[in-house]
Amino acid sequence: MSELFSSHSPLPGQPGLPALPDRLIMIDAEINRQASRYLKEARQQLDRLTDDLPDGWQVQKWGKTVFGQYQGSGSASLLVYFPALPASRYNLSALLAAAAAWQTVAGELPVTLKFLWGPLDKTLLSEHAADLAASAIIYAEGEYRQGRPLISLGMKGLLEVELRVTTMSKAAPSVFSEIMPAASWTLVQAIAALKSDSQEVQIEDFEDNLAPLPAEESRALLKATPDFSPELARRLEDYGLSGYVFNLNDQLVLQTQFMVPTVNVSALECGSFDRAGRLKLPASARARLDFHLVPYQDPDQVFELVKNHLLSKDFGPQLEIIQLPGALRPSRTPLSAAFIQAALGAAKRAAGQPPLVGPISLFSGPLALLKVALGSPPAICFGLGPGRPGRADFSAQARVLAHLLTVVPGLPGDFPETFPDWPVSSLQNFPDQQADPEGLTFELPDLPDFSDISQLIPDFPEMENDPFGSAPKNKPGNFSLS
Repeated sequence: MSELFSSHSPLPGQPGLPALPDRLIMIDAEINRQASRYLKEARQQLDRLTDDLPDGWQVQKWGKTVFGQYQGSGSASLLVYFPALPASRYNLSALLAAAAAWQTVAGELPVTLKFLWGPLDKTLLSEHAADLAASAIIYAEGEYRQGRPLISLGMKGLLEVELRVTTMSKAAPSVFSEIMPAASWTLVQAIAALKSDSQEVQIEDFEDNLAPLPAEESRALLKATPDFSPELARRLEDYGLSGYVFNLNDQLVLQTQFMVPTVNVSALECGSFDRAGRLKLPASARARLDFHLVPYQDPDQVFELVKNHLLSKDFGPQLEIIQLPGALRPSRTPLSAAFIQAALGAAKRAAGQPPLVGPISLFSGPLALLKVALGSPPAICFGLGPGRPGRADFSAQARVLAHLLTVVPGLPGDFPETFPDWPVSSLQNFPDQQADPEGLTFELPDLPDFSDISQLIPDFPEMENDPFGSAPKNKPGNFSLS
């Protein structure tokens, strides 16, 4: 594992400036004083926010995407990406508040700070790779839970597929359903071929390239279950559920939602429920599928697997299998990365309590696209959630960003760490002791190694053991893991 460093390591600065810890205290105080003003300004549109940037910021517009840069005193640089979402106005304003506080207290920033707002594509990133070059990336999307930022170490990938079935030139009376082909039955059978009754994915080789969490991360996630349990309970209440599938307990819910790719039917279209559709044999039908992917799945390869699987079932030429645009690769930086370790320590000091840490965001975004263009530097995801944030969360976000500016200069320089979002020939072996960002160590609990991810895809009724004690045995309506 890379040697860990403290985010309070010395930084170059002007003579007479207070030591870094004292400087950060002053910066925090400045942010708290100005938080209300910046929060109010965040309600403005992007053009107004970027047109009114203080002196020193250079702003360029690349089509619908906006790039900003402030030259700092050090050689390191940090890129903050804001997806084109309403919450990004608040996240950008928090970044500006952090930068302004640094300038007020220290007169300069310790790193070159860059931001990018808006849609991304390979052409834009290729044309502006030199401008975007950075030692580390922050993807500004996330949420705060009771004052604690939820920090994710990456983002899931995404594949969307449409199935279209056409069996006849027009709908026929349903009385002919035993002698004429119904598009509805063909579509239902095609969808049913993707999963078994126990939700096991039936697509051949779907598990190829899956990367398990290192044992230390799996154990750390288990240890953090009480921090996530309130949110898991609220989710059940929000959706009117009494429990998760197979009555999974919180530990297995966490492992599954972070580690297991999803196969979902998001929309179905066939026939009509109005009078004109009564007693009809549908001539056409379609469905939309989505797959949220985990490292190191490739959406193009997964599409080929889906297509070949369905074609092998011989549904005939009436079934079309179409990959929809917008596919995204999953992306992740391991917990052991020096930047991640130092960033978590900085977030803890800035927010006054440890952040919540997820191995990967449950949602997808173009993080892998951005990382590849920049040479795969370390990346982390956090930010203010949807809706107007409260002053306390806004101030905490600005403070975390301000503290993170001290982390980047400590990143390895001559031999920087890189974290490609594709399979490598051999995975790093991690020790059973983990140094925390404060320079202390803790013993990981003696728990089963859950690194064999094939146990979670998700053939739950046939699992050979129950490492996390998911469901009571022999309970009516339940399966047994023994």
